Amino acid sequence: MVSKLSGKTVTWDSDEDYDSTNFVDPVPVYQHFVRFLMEPSGGVSKFDVFMHTATPSQQIRHTLANIYQPISANFTARYHSEWKPRVDQIRLSAGMEVDEPTASRWLSAVTALNLVREAEDSGGFHYDRYI
Repeated sequence: MVSKLSGKTVTWDSDEDYDSTNFVDPVPVYQHFVRFLMEPSGGVSKFDVFMHTATPSQQIRHTLANIYQPISANFTARYHSEWKPRVDQIRLSAGMEVDEPTASRWLSAVTALNLVREAEDSGGFHYDRYI
């Protein structure tokens, strides 16, 4: 599924949709980032956001897209059929010494950084910093 939000493309697919009350509310997290990271660094307008989440909740994905207004986002909602097997593959390659949340975070970071790379390649520029 592709959603246009303020002219930006956000993609996700879903075979699971859990109630948003099963997850941490992303609004206070966003407010924290704004207050302690973005505002001291020049304000929200100085940041381009690229994001990935494997959270299987349409409401949470929608809220994330609305509050962060990402340049590009990949919201994978097929946790059990698509995401978890990839996470397990990372864990196996690391000798199962990596826990599931850590492996998922690594894979999510790679997914978001690929979105950054795609934007840089298509725009013919490179970002100075990645947070």
